[in-house]
Amino acid sequence: MNSVCKDHQQQIESINEQGKPMCRICHQQVNEIVQEYQGKKKSLLQKNEVDTLEKLRQAKKKMLEVQENLQISMNSHIETVTKKREQLLSYFAEQQRKVEDYQDQEQNFVKFKQNGNSFTKDDTTLHQIQEEKKNILELEKAFQAMLQKAINDYQFSTGLQQQNLQQNQQQNQQQIQLQEVRQKIQYQIFASIMDKSNVDFITINKDNNIIAYSESFEIHFLKIQDHTLQKMKQNIEDDDMELMTCVKFAKTSDDIYYGTDNGKDGKNKKQIKTHNGKGIVDLTLSDDDSKLFCAGDDKTIEIYLKKQNYDLEKVSTIENKEFGQMSSIAFNPISSELISSSFSKVQIWNISDDNQGQSKQIIEGLEPDKNNKVYFIDHEIFFVTSSNQIYFFKKNEEQAYVKVEASTFLENQIYQLPICYDTDIKILLIQKKESKEIDVMRFNQNEKKFVHQMSIAGEYNKLGIGQNGEYILLYNKADVNLLTVMKLE
Repeated sequence: MNSVCKDHQQQIESINEQGKPMCRICHQQVNEIVQEYQGKKKSLLQKNEVDTLEKLRQAKKKMLEVQENLQISMNSHIETVTKKREQLLSYFAEQQRKVEDYQDQEQNFVKFKQNGNSFTKDDTTLHQIQEEKKNILELEKAFQAMLQKAINDYQFSTGLQQQNLQQNQQQNQQQIQLQEVRQKIQYQIFASIMDKSNVDFITINKDNNIIAYSESFEIHFLKIQDHTLQKMKQNIEDDDMELMTCVKFAKTSDDIYYGTDNGKDGKNKKQIKTHNGKGIVDLTLSDDDSKLFCAGDDKTIEIYLKKQNYDLEKVSTIENKEFGQMSSIAFNPISSELISSSFSKVQIWNISDDNQGQSKQIIEGLEPDKNNKVYFIDHEIFFVTSSNQIYFFKKNEEQAYVKVEASTFLENQIYQLPICYDTDIKILLIQKKESKEIDVMRFNQNEKKFVHQMSIAGEYNKLGIGQNGEYILLYNKADVNLLTVMKLE
């Protein structure tokens, strides 16, 4: 280039994306601005991390103080009740002895009267017996009332303690995840059912008693009851006979959400049009069901707020302009991160209240696969599964996700679809490629890897996990559409 930069009188070396000519000094100034921005960003991230950790420490300290105070109060109350109970039991034993003596005397009086004798006005022994029996009954009632109050107080204290623990669990999930479950998980066959249905998606409700599975444009339900699976009469059928593309139960209710290939999103009996009529590829919900994230064929993610009467209000739209096609999404409430996956890349979004839909990072390098699905393990690790590969990504010191070898997290096995993973309890069900069996794995937070729990013989088409891992669902299309339910021992 023979042109000269007007600002610096230097030879033009290139032209930026906006069409502005740039010389060496221009490039140097841009680099300095970028480095300054990156430095400020890193400092801000580090400060946010320090502030977050401090809040977690304070929350844990407060939780421990509340637990300690409750325990002291409860122990004191139990000690007082125990002493009172011992005193009453001793008193009752003495009174019982008196009652037995009075009953003997009462029988003597009865015999005395049956022999034709009569009582004099001055004889008050029988009256004393009757009064003493009445007193004993009153004391027993008072004791039972006091005992019940003690039980209620104890249950209230325990309930209050559990309530505080639950609140702190929500605020401090990272701490809870560090608690390692030492005992291996074992499942036994609970019940099974054969059906003509071809299962596309399968899920189970929060109470672990209703199974929902979709077949083309219908959703059917099974009731878990008395060690059997009972077909329920009600079902959901899409009015326009559109194919269902995803089906999920709500996390706090029995509402069920589903998407179709024409952009229709259903919640219970409410339907809304989404993504300008394009198909829905995936749905996910926040932990309290207040937010719905909906990914569509138009390469956007629409965020809805739950309102009254099953209404959903769209509050934001995120555009994945770098994608050729969407495949799945996942939401992490701890880090306020939303991850979207395409056939060959993933994108991380910050959707906190202050930064709705701000792109944080794009990761490329995935082998093109339409079955790519993304899952969070915690606020630092997520993984993507394709038809026959698993990709793991972990945050580095700069808070950017980098690829980590799958062998770091999984044992030396080769897996393939189907796969099912539960973020809350970190149980992974995955089909082995070289043998006809499903591996049940659980993520060990301390060792930062999945640990094998057990293997289940058979090849399956769909898998599901119940609330708290109480049940696992195994669907085998080849075996006359057999659905097997296994229960945690």
